[in-house]
Amino acid sequence: TRLQEQETAKGEGLLRQAEQAVNLATKTVEAETKKLIATRIAEGNRESKGIDATTEKLVASIKKETAELEALATTILGEAEQGGLKLKAEAKADLFRLAVEAFGSPEAYNAFVFASNLPDDIRINLIYAGQGTLWTDRNSLQIQANATGSSEK
Repeated sequence: TRLQEQETAKGEGLLRQAEQAVNLATKTVEAETKKLIATRIAEGNRESKGIDATTEKLVASIKKETAELEALATTILGEAEQGGLKLKAEAKADLFRLAVEAFGSPEAYNAFVFASNLPDDIRINLIYAGQGTLWTDRNSLQIQANATGSSEK
């Protein structure tokens, strides 16, 4: 029985050694697994940061190009508006030039514009003052004013 007990003790020792080897191998595998997971996570984060940086760089580049194009569009639009105003002013000047040429002289054109702007119901009274001055014929003015309905003297 002693032999049997020794054999059993030896078997138990081997079993304990095997259990410890299994535990050691399990812990080693777990540690390596954790290490691999941490490595993969770090690599994923690094790649993610790289992609984010590249994306930000591309976005900044596109924003820069957009700003340049908007500035160019604003410049072209301003130049076009200025050109339009210039052409409009030149056309207006040509219109006046042609009108003056049509009337033969600037004075004739000015007279036409003046006459065109007179009201339609204007009344003009021509008064002959005779040999003297207007003041010497004052009485005839009062008679004409009364005849037209004016109360001014």
